[in-house]
Amino acid sequence: MKNPDQSTPPPTESSYLDFTKKVKAEFPDFTSLHDSLDSENEAVGPTLERFSYFTMTATEIIEAFDAGDQNRILEAAKKANRIAKLFREYKERFKK
Repeated sequence: MKNPDQSTPPPTESSYLDFTKKVKAEFPDFTSLHDSLDSENEAVGPTLERFSYFTMTATEIIEAFDAGDQNRILEAAKKANRIAKLFREYKERFKK
């Protein structure tokens, strides 16, 4: 567990590049997000926040179960968790 008295070190160029690679891997076709990352635009935070929530509707979940495709639900939840982790990282390390 992280010591609450320790401040998070400022981001380095290397850590920002690692962060951008992880975000781009989650959103390979989201070119406007890639542009925001490349220009260190503050739009990155709200975008990550928006996608960090599990967004399957009840109807989509029922349809997935009816089709025997529970894996689709699991994968959607895992993706939301990965994006939520990236959003936390953004807030902790890169928020200006």
